[in-house]
Parts: sequence; C-alpha cells; structure tokens
Amino acid sequence: MAKKRILLSNEDYLKLKRLMDNLKATQRLKGPHLRHLYDELKNAIVIDDEQVPAKRVILHAKVEYSNLNDETKHVAVIVFPSEADSEAHRYSILSPLGTALIGEEEKSVTICYAPAGEIPLRIDKVSHHSAAVK
Repeated sequence: MAKKRILLSNEDYLKLKRLMDNLKATQRLKGPHLRHLYDELKNAIVIDDEQVPAKRVILHAKVEYSNLNDETKHVAVIVFPSEADSEAHRYSILSPLGTALIGEEEKSVTICYAPAGEIPLRIDKVSHHSAAVK
C-alpha cells in the first residue's frame, strides 16, 4: 500500500497537532494506530477549506466503507474526540477506525489496526458538507 498523506485544514491541523503533541508528552501515544497517525501528521498536507478534493476523507466527511473480511457496509464521520458519538456514527480521529480512514480516497483499500486484529477496509464513497469542495 502506498504511503498516504492526510489532508487537513489549517485549523484542524493545529488542533490535531496540539492533541497529538499532548499525547506524546504525557506518554499516552499508545497503540500502533496512534503512532501511525502521529507519523502521518508530520507529512500532512495543510490546505484551505476550498481546496479539499471531493473524494478524499477529511475531518467531518461522511465515509461509506466496506469491511472486506465479511463484506459488511458501514458509515462513519471522522471527528475530534470531543465530537465522537458512536450512536450517530461519529468516530474519533484517534480511534483505530479514524486513523485508518483519514486521508484515504474513494475506492482505496486501507487497514484498520483494531484491537481484534487487522481489518481491511474499502472506501466506497466520501461526502463533504461544504459545497466549496472540489
């Protein structure tokens, strides 16, 4: 799998960087998914909101994806931890699912490093709330 680069707005980048730096400083950067996200953040592409590609998973995008182990279909919105609500399908960017989906494009396949093991996921559709998305 090619190394992905996550896309973040300047505001989201600064918030996520502070959060990740805090986790590292307090030695709570545990789990392979968090260490992977910390490394991805170093190479993140920071953009203006109007530059966001329509088919790319960014924060607050609605993602329709398939678990390739059992072919089940799911929906998620990747959010900051304070906005997470599993009943509303809003998952923290710090969760294994959030770190797996962020930065991916429609039709790509990624691995979710979940406590139950590695789960291959296919991104079926990405929707953004903003009409400014290209």
